[in-house]
Amino acid sequence: MSQVHAGARPRAAARCAWQAVEGEAVVIDLETRRVLGLNRTGSLVWSRMDGRRTVAELSQDVAAAFQVAPETASRDVEAFLAPLVARGLVELA
Repeated sequence: MSQVHAGARPRAAARCAWQAVEGEAVVIDLETRRVLGLNRTGSLVWSRMDGRRTVAELSQDVAAAFQVAPETASRDVEAFLAPLVARGLVELA
């Protein structure tokens, strides 16, 4: 079962650096030196992860920004975050 749930409060791991380039985030894993390019949806989520906002709040932001159903946004945000948590790039509080 995924650790990602509506009440979790994600934040970028300290080993990550990122920058927005033309509206899309580029994340660098400083330990592995791997670069990850995010699409607009992922970039929105990444830019708002601060350890205070919940996954549910981030999902609401996605639903509003991209005019999708709240259930779809929730599934998409959780699916986006789960592999990043597994790779150690996102921490959950």
